[in-house]
Amino acid sequence: MGLPFPVAEPSPKVHDQLVGAPPAHLLDHPFNRLGPWAPWVGLVILTLGHFLHSCAPKRTLLPIFVVLVVAYSGQLAGAALFHADVSAFFGALAMTPLVLWISDQSWGPPSMVTFLPAFWLLVPGAAGLIGVTEIVGTDSPLGPDDFTAAIGTVLMIALGILIGTAIYNSTRAGLRGVAMFKGSAGRHAI
Repeated sequence: MGLPFPVAEPSPKVHDQLVGAPPAHLLDHPFNRLGPWAPWVGLVILTLGHFLHSCAPKRTLLPIFVVLVVAYSGQLAGAALFHADVSAFFGALAMTPLVLWISDQSWGPPSMVTFLPAFWLLVPGAAGLIGVTEIVGTDSPLGPDDFTAAIGTVLMIALGILIGTAIYNSTRAGLRGVAMFKGSAGRHAI
């Protein structure tokens, strides 16, 4: 159903005068108007939302929040040290061993309880949807770039999860080997 009056897209020159920047600049350079504290409040809101949506037991609230903080911190560190394109790799790499460690503890929830919110934090949902929409609905030159970036980010997350799992499993196996060696050495010494 259309509007009762015609709506025209403003020309790029008019848009630049109204907004103060070209549309491509606005898409490529997000601006945080709330301040540096906003993402951390977002982590709390995401934790509570997942907790309430999943009807999770109360004991899972803190592990979910801690995993989200570690995933976001890893993403920030990856963006600061390397580039934003690979930051999801570092977020996944940081959170995966923690998720597996928490699930191995007697008090810890199953790994999917803490893994899924962190995965949803790292997945570039909005950018990927914008890219698909721009490819299908318009002739925007940014559509394929957004979609390619979303696919690349998902691949970076998968690689971070694989390497993080390998690190956790090899570390756990090494610690078990050390514990068995110490246990057998103690029995033979007596």
